[in-house]
Amino acid sequence: MVELASIKIKKSEYQKRLSKLLDFLKLNQLTGVVLFERDYLLYYTGFAFIPTERPIAFLMNDEGHTSLLLFPDWKKSMRKTWRLLTRLLII
Repeated sequence: MVELASIKIKKSEYQKRLSKLLDFLKLNQLTGVVLFERDYLLYYTGFAFIPTERPIAFLMNDEGHTSLLLFPDWKKSMRKTWRLLTRLLII
């Protein structure tokens, strides 16, 4: 049987990435950021998805509060990512 390779990134690494993003916001006097690109969402949250007609957005304000904006049918696949987010918005 062939074993598939897996790369598991620790929660502390995601928190470090979010901290750097927050530093960038503060340094540039920005009040927040909204990211739509699949690769950005994967990088900052670990949530991997195939882009379809349903937009997904990652939001962070200048206080470090994070949210993921998505549609209801994504809810089941998001359980692990929820732990990294301050809030999950389902529209």
